[in-house]
Amino acid sequence: MRSVTLALAGAQGEHAAIRSAGELRIGSASDCDVCLPGGGIAPVHARITLDDDGAMLRLQGDGVPVQLNDRLVESLAFLHDGDLIAIGEHRLEVGVQGEKQAPRGAEEPDERATRVRRVAPRYVLRGVTGSQFGRLIPIYGRLVIGRGADCDLVLDEPGLSRRHAVLEALPDGLFLRDMGSANGSFVNGSRVRDTALRHGDQIVLDSIRFLVQAIDQMEQPTPPAAKAGNAPAWRLLPWLLGGIALFAAGVLTALLLLR
Repeated sequence: MRSVTLALAGAQGEHAAIRSAGELRIGSASDCDVCLPGGGIAPVHARITLDDDGAMLRLQGDGVPVQLNDRLVESLAFLHDGDLIAIGEHRLEVGVQGEKQAPRGAEEPDERATRVRRVAPRYVLRGVTGSQFGRLIPIYGRLVIGRGADCDLVLDEPGLSRRHAVLEALPDGLFLRDMGSANGSFVNGSRVRDTALRHGDQIVLDSIRFLVQAIDQMEQPTPPAAKAGNAPAWRLLPWLLGGIALFAAGVLTALLLLR
């Protein structure tokens, strides 16, 4: 079973491991899983969660900055085995165990081979409705979404096609392609077949809604375009009527001047 351990650098012993879909709280409160005394550390300063997508560090409170491998963490960061978290004067070494094992009978790996670490994603999907609410889904290269068991993200929704849509993170950005689904894919309220995605865009697949977030822009507000795409039509009515009234007034004024 997958688990995460945290060990205080230079201290004896390890903190209890958390298991799949678990959570570990770090802060100054006595009931935290990892209690760190010291000024500037919030009662719950950060959390580490573990699910099928991996281990993730999420900041919770204001106060002393948090660094991961000597780089400042703005909001969240994915964790790997051997990472070092710094919170104030405290250092925490991360251990991630329980990765998938090679099948029996497989050739023994070459101990001299280079260990390749997975590159952190540039984009995540945040579920905002339904069964995916609150879930963060990292996009590593290509993500196929649908009801089929062979999809990367399997969603048991009757309105989804077996292979509904695919997201691809390429060097020049993130792109969505509808895979010929019956009910379509929507971005900011408009049905699309192929489109580039930006931070703050909202994707709707049947009854499931996702928010696109770029890791390096997660502290920025949602772009106005994404918000406008979901505004009810009746909210735009006053602006439309106002525009018509101004146009009519301008025409009337012009007629009076010509008389």
